[in-house]
Amino acid sequence: MSRALLRQASRFAREHRAAAALEFALVAAPFFFLVLGILQMSVYYLTQSALDSGVLQTAETLRANYAPGTTIPTPSGTVLKTNISQFAGAMIPNNSTVLVDLWQMNKLASAGQPVIDQHVDSVTTGVMVLRAQTTAINFAPIFLGATLTVRSSAILRGGT
Repeated sequence: MSRALLRQASRFAREHRAAAALEFALVAAPFFFLVLGILQMSVYYLTQSALDSGVLQTAETLRANYAPGTTIPTPSGTVLKTNISQFAGAMIPNNSTVLVDLWQMNKLASAGQPVIDQHVDSVTTGVMVLRAQTTAINFAPIFLGATLTVRSSAILRGGT
């Protein structure tokens, strides 16, 4: 019995027909997850870049509206969300996932507060901080269950 088992084992060891399929099966799954992870991180960084662009262009629009010595009406949170979504492009298709706020920055620690949706300070003088937050599309199985939050901010000087 043991001789027959040894004979089958040696015949199995000499057989090479399925070696390529076995090697492919061992390498394909980790490679597939690696490619999905790379694609997921690419989507995350594209979303970050789009949000940065939207926030910076919205801040530039606000800065251009602040003429020295004048008082302008403070834009609403909805207007800020719409502007950021429009300037951000296709990676942020609508403003339903965007949180935005505009604060007067009295001290540096005030910039560390979490983003409060549609909070806009009524004071439009001094240094203002425009912040936005959204979530990136999550499709990779290695990131399932994780919320991929993207944040961006811009500092602008209000009227004097």
